[in-house]
Amino acid sequence: MTENRVSVNINGQDYPMVCAPGEEEKVLALGEKINDVVRQIASVSGPISEARLLVMAALILTDRLTELENNTATGNEPASDNADEDKIASVIENLASRLETLASGD
Repeated sequence: MTENRVSVNINGQDYPMVCAPGEEEKVLALGEKINDVVRQIASVSGPISEARLLVMAALILTDRLTELENNTATGNEPASDNADEDKIASVIENLASRLETLASGD
Protein backbone atom coordinates (compact mmCIF):
# COMPACT_ATOMS: atom_id res chain seq x y z
CA MET A 1 0.00 0.00 0.00
CA THR A 2 1.30 3.44 -0.93
CA GLU A 3 1.56 6.02 1.82
CA ASN A 4 2.14 9.75 1.58
CA ARG A 5 3.83 11.95 4.13
CA VAL A 6 2.79 15.36 5.41
CA SER A 7 4.07 17.54 8.20
CA VAL A 8 1.53 18.88 10.69
CA ASN A 9 2.59 21.96 12.66
CA ILE A 10 1.24 22.17 16.20
CA ASN A 11 2.38 25.03 18.43
CA GLY A 12 5.43 25.67 16.25
CA GLN A 13 6.52 22.02 16.26
CA ASP A 14 6.44 19.93 13.08
CA TYR A 15 5.06 16.40 13.36
CA PRO A 16 5.62 14.14 10.34
CA MET A 17 2.55 12.04 9.54
CA VAL A 18 1.83 9.23 7.14
CA CYS A 19 -1.51 9.10 5.36
CA ALA A 20 -3.25 7.39 2.48
CA PRO A 21 -2.88 8.99 -0.96
CA GLY A 22 -5.40 11.79 -1.36
CA GLU A 23 -5.75 12.34 2.41
CA GLU A 24 -3.00 14.94 2.70
CA GLU A 25 -5.26 18.01 2.73
CA LYS A 26 -7.58 16.40 5.26
CA VAL A 27 -4.69 15.58 7.62
CA LEU A 28 -3.33 19.12 7.28
CA ALA A 29 -6.77 20.63 7.95
CA LEU A 30 -7.20 18.46 11.04
CA GLY A 31 -3.77 19.56 12.22
CA GLU A 32 -4.83 23.19 11.82
CA LYS A 33 -7.90 22.56 14.00
CA ILE A 34 -5.75 20.98 16.68
CA ASN A 35 -3.31 23.89 16.46
CA ASP A 36 -6.20 26.36 16.89
CA VAL A 37 -7.26 24.65 20.11
CA VAL A 38 -3.67 24.46 21.36
CA ARG A 39 -3.24 28.22 20.72
CA GLN A 40 -6.44 28.93 22.68
CA ILE A 41 -5.21 26.84 25.60
CA ALA A 42 -1.75 28.43 25.55
CA SER A 43 -3.28 31.92 25.54
CA VAL A 44 -5.14 31.34 28.83
CA SER A 45 -2.95 28.84 30.66
CA GLY A 46 0.47 30.47 30.72
CA PRO A 47 3.58 28.29 30.60
CA ILE A 48 2.61 24.68 30.08
CA SER A 49 4.42 21.65 28.69
CA GLU A 50 3.85 20.47 25.14
CA ALA A 51 2.49 17.16 26.43
CA ARG A 52 -0.09 18.91 28.62
CA LEU A 53 -1.10 21.19 25.77
CA LEU A 54 -1.72 18.21 23.52
CA VAL A 55 -3.60 16.26 26.21
CA MET A 56 -5.80 19.26 26.95
CA ALA A 57 -6.45 19.77 23.23
CA ALA A 58 -7.37 16.09 22.88
CA LEU A 59 -9.77 16.36 25.82
CA ILE A 60 -11.42 19.48 24.40
CA LEU A 61 -11.76 18.00 20.93
CA THR A 62 -13.10 14.74 22.35
CA ASP A 63 -15.60 16.72 24.40
CA ARG A 64 -16.74 18.51 21.22
CA LEU A 65 -17.04 15.21 19.36
CA THR A 66 -18.98 13.59 22.19
CA GLU A 67 -21.35 16.55 22.35
CA LEU A 68 -21.91 16.39 18.59
CA GLU A 69 -22.54 12.66 18.78
CA ASN A 70 -25.01 13.15 21.63
CA ASN A 71 -26.77 15.98 19.80
CA THR A 72 -27.03 13.86 16.66
CA ALA A 73 -28.41 10.92 18.62
CA THR A 74 -31.04 13.10 20.33
CA GLY A 75 -31.79 15.29 17.30
CA ASN A 76 -30.67 18.50 19.04
CA GLU A 77 -29.15 21.35 17.06
CA PRO A 78 -25.51 22.22 17.73
CA ALA A 79 -24.76 25.36 19.75
CA SER A 80 -23.87 28.65 18.06
CA ASP A 81 -20.25 29.65 17.42
CA ASN A 82 -20.26 32.17 20.30
CA ALA A 83 -21.63 29.56 22.68
CA ASP A 84 -18.93 27.16 21.45
CA GLU A 85 -16.20 29.73 22.12
CA ASP A 86 -17.55 30.41 25.61
CA LYS A 87 -17.75 26.70 26.32
CA ILE A 88 -14.23 26.11 25.01
CA ALA A 89 -12.88 28.89 27.23
CA SER A 90 -14.68 27.42 30.22
CA VAL A 91 -13.44 23.90 29.48
CA ILE A 92 -9.87 25.17 29.03
CA GLU A 93 -9.98 27.05 32.33
CA ASN A 94 -11.43 24.04 34.18
CA LEU A 95 -8.91 21.62 32.67
CA ALA A 96 -6.01 23.97 33.39
CA SER A 97 -7.14 24.28 36.99
CA ARG A 98 -7.51 20.52 37.39
CA LEU A 99 -4.15 19.82 35.77
CA GLU A 100 -2.45 22.38 38.02
CA THR A 101 -4.04 20.73 41.05
CA LEU A 102 -2.82 17.31 39.89
CA ALA A 103 0.65 18.65 39.18
CA SER A 104 0.93 20.19 42.64
CA GLY A 105 -0.04 16.88 44.27
CA ASP A 106 -2.96 18.32 46.26
